[in-house]
Amino acid sequence: MSSPRWSKVFHDLWDHKGRSLVVILSIMVGVFAVGFVSDMFFIT
Repeated sequence: MSSPRWSKVFHDLWDHKGRSLVVILSIMVGVFAVGFVSDMFFIT
């Protein structure tokens, strides 16, 4: 049995699919950008 906290988290993610997708994509772009910049720093 899951706790009410996790139940609410999954319910909110499911109800707001568009917002969840935008957040996940934003995090992915940010991680890619940090990796790209640090790679460029070590190359030069």
